[in-house]
Amino acid sequence: MFLAPAAAPKVKLRQMENTTHRLLGVGVHRLGKDELARRLNATAPVLDAWMAGQLAMPHRKVLSLVDLIEELGALGDQADET
Repeated sequence: MFLAPAAAPKVKLRQMENTTHRLLGVGVHRLGKDELARRLNATAPVLDAWMAGQLAMPHRKVLSLVDLIEELGALGDQADET
C-alpha cells in the first residue's frame, strides 16, 4: 500500500501513540498508577491524561518510561538473567 507523503507522518505518530499507551499500561500493571507517576515525576492526573490520549507525553518522559520498564524486566528480555 502506498501512502502519500503527508499521510506517512500521521501513521508514524499513531504508531508511537499506540506504543506509548501500551508501555504506560505495562508500567501501571507492574508498579501501579501512583508509583509510576512518581517515578516519571508526574502527577496522577497527568498520567491519566497521557493514558487517555488527551495529552501528548513528552519524548523525554517516553524515554524515561522505556528505561524504567527495561529496568523492571517487563519487556520479556531475559538476557540479564543468564
